[in-house]
Amino acid sequence: MKQKPNLQLRKIGKRYIIVDNDSAVNLTGVYTLNEVSARIWEAIGETPDATPEKLAALLCNEYEVDHSTALADVTRQIEEWQRYGLLEQ
Repeated sequence: MKQKPNLQLRKIGKRYIIVDNDSAVNLTGVYTLNEVSARIWEAIGETPDATPEKLAALLCNEYEVDHSTALADVTRQIEEWQRYGLLEQ
């Protein structure tokens, strides 16, 4: 999986947003994220062969979370991003 082209992660205060650079000032192209979701997004961009299992392992190393919870959260987040068209296969 990989990120759709022209998307950028930006931090505004304590929140993160994904901005679609193709949509001028159209706020329908802006998606808000918390810190953990932003870390998943960054990891997908940094890891061309990212899988839910690898992303869950990364979260377990960086946060106090068990693997099954991390995997469920990653899977749910990826499915949401796919529904919004933010990820490509």
